[in-house]
Order: sequence, then C-alpha cells, then structure tokens
Amino acid sequence: MSLLFEISEVFQDWKPPFQKRTTQKEVRVQEKEGFEFTPKNTEPIFQVLENHNGRVLVEYRKDFTLKGYSQPRSKQVWLNTAETKEFSFLWGNNGITKKLTFKGQEPKPNPEPEPLPEKETTPIEEVVHTTPGAPEGNQQTLDGSKILESIETI
Repeated sequence: MSLLFEISEVFQDWKPPFQKRTTQKEVRVQEKEGFEFTPKNTEPIFQVLENHNGRVLVEYRKDFTLKGYSQPRSKQVWLNTAETKEFSFLWGNNGITKKLTFKGQEPKPNPEPEPLPEKETTPIEEVVHTTPGAPEGNQQTLDGSKILESIETI
C-alpha cells in the first residue's frame, strides 16, 4: 500500500530583505522508504519505519528538530491520519520549516479481472415425435409438453 504525505516547506531568509517562500507538495511512499531531500544532502529527511492501520512511525534526520516538543533521542515520531508535525532546520543559510501531514493509505489497485474465454455454444435441437394414431396438432416434445398446431383447410 502506498502512504500519502503532504509536505509544506517554509524558507525564511536570515539576511535582509527577509523573504519568506512557501511550497507545498504531496508524496507517495512505501514502508521503509526514505523521502524528501535537501539540495546539498543525499540522505532523506524522513523515512517511514512502520505502518499500523492509520498510524505511521516516521524517523527524521538528526539535523532537524521537532518544533514544540522536547527533543527525543530516537528522532522518531508517530503520526495518525490527518495529523501534522513541524520540523525545523537551523543549520543552513536560511531557516527551513517542514510540516509533515500523514494523509492516509492508498489501497492497492484491484487488478483488472481477465475476461473468461468464450465457450463455443451449440444450438439445442428440439426433437418432436408424433404418437401413432394421434390427430395432427397433438404432438409432444420429449419432456412431455404438447405442441399445438392449427391447420387450416381450404
């Protein structure tokens, strides 16, 4: 199953004119997959460690801090569906804040069912027999049902 995350980034200049830029994107990842990179680092910022029915355990890179919380040593945080956590990076030329929101799981797409091969059909012939001595129009099929025919005489 794919896991869907929304990432909002805020870049804040630390030098005049102190511009602020914001970007937002969605990413789809699998369990144990890293995602979101900074331009000068090939190590992913986030990695999904576990997925448990609407909860994910995300590990974040050690140079990011979890905003508003005491900093755990493990650098891991649980996210429920629709929950957002903010992370700050304070070691570059600009301040970077990343808001990570877990949007939920995407179910596996159902594979298209293969069409069944068409079977050849043969028409069933109905056998009609006439009882000797029975008047015409009083014929029966093999299952015993009567066939009524009307005969016009001129």
